[in-house]
Amino acid sequence: MTISWSESFSDWWHASRALQHPTTPQLVSDPRYVAARARITDLERQLLSDAMPAAAGPQWDLIDTEVAPGVIFHECRVFDDRYPVERHVVVVHGYMAAMGYFGGNLAAWAVPGVVVHAIDWPGFGNSSRPKFPDSLLDDKEKISDRIAQVKAVERWFIDHLETWRRTHNIAQFDLVGHSMGGYLAACYYLEYGTDIVTKLVLLSPMGTEDSAFSLIDGNDIDGAGSVGAHPESRGNDPLEEVVGTEDERQQLWQRVGGPSFPNHVIVRTIWRHHLSPVGLLNYCGPLSSKMLSLWTYQRFAHNPPEVIHTLHAYSFAIFYQYSGSGERAITKLVNANILAYLPLCQRELPRALARNHTPTLVMYGTKDWMNRRGGEHLVNEIVQAGGDAQYKEIDGGHHMYLDNRHATNAAVAQFLGLNLDDGVVTSNDAAATA
Repeated sequence: MTISWSESFSDWWHASRALQHPTTPQLVSDPRYVAARARITDLERQLLSDAMPAAAGPQWDLIDTEVAPGVIFHECRVFDDRYPVERHVVVVHGYMAAMGYFGGNLAAWAVPGVVVHAIDWPGFGNSSRPKFPDSLLDDKEKISDRIAQVKAVERWFIDHLETWRRTHNIAQFDLVGHSMGGYLAACYYLEYGTDIVTKLVLLSPMGTEDSAFSLIDGNDIDGAGSVGAHPESRGNDPLEEVVGTEDERQQLWQRVGGPSFPNHVIVRTIWRHHLSPVGLLNYCGPLSSKMLSLWTYQRFAHNPPEVIHTLHAYSFAIFYQYSGSGERAITKLVNANILAYLPLCQRELPRALARNHTPTLVMYGTKDWMNRRGGEHLVNEIVQAGGDAQYKEIDGGHHMYLDNRHATNAAVAQFLGLNLDDGVVTSNDAAATA
């Protein structure tokens, strides 16, 4: 099941052209841009209203924070204003995702005394899309220059996150990151978070495993040396949980070269030219929404039809935008096989987590296409360094928080020190923050 061709044409026809340009301080105040973002906000409110408990409990709101000229962080903030704030939980999404996908998770973690912040990275979701710096996309030859460039790409995201934290005067928080967001969460911890992040949750994190593509090889990139290599270097295949048996979907993959991602020439070309894979939608014109529905209707198939339709409309709205922003960064962080150039297991992360006594949870879905052995190795490295780390698998795919939200909610709540009892969560952790 997918949307019809006529629906696809209608989606394309009504898509705002104001969102097809890089965000600038001038564009932020343009009425057409404001109206286009407001339409996405309406979709977010529809999604979140369906997902949040109808009974008395956490409240929620959508908030914009300008962290630099033309750079806006969009977030969903969930809280119970009947109780004083004791701690914060920050949730960051991965590639080809946005905070709206976490609608079924946020209320479960927003217990009395806890404020949950689900954030769209710049260049994703309903956050602004500033042009990604050309200097971060140039091909470098020297290993030291390539390492410095990857670090600069990481900083493009995490510096903005740190500015957001300071703007809201949040002293400490628990950090939950999924996929690319998990990788960036770990980078944030290394750069800023040793005294800020109280607990770290990595949901199917990208970039855990070492491989022949690693640039480290003994180089000191985090200020405290690097650790040795390990053999968990197989690639990752995102299409494993997308390609099903439906004839229409299988025929599409056959037309574009079969489900051989990421070895297909199209994908290699995307990476070589540092383009946005999602940005290919912009070149599909009236076909773009139909093409996307081949993914959305498979990805969200476990939901009621009306929710699937809203999730598709939301996905099209956040993907069919200017693609020269944060989406391009992934080609500098990992190769076409989703193998990191600066693997987390080789960096200072395991020792920093152990040294600062930061509890860490690494969790995957049992049908996850991401390399689970890399995450398991990362946990072992943390434990061997004397740290507190847990490895867990739950039923589901790469987006386990969507596939199996109740198990995800329970596992994360338990790790963060929350009690989940018959659907009611209460805090038993007094980790105080501002």
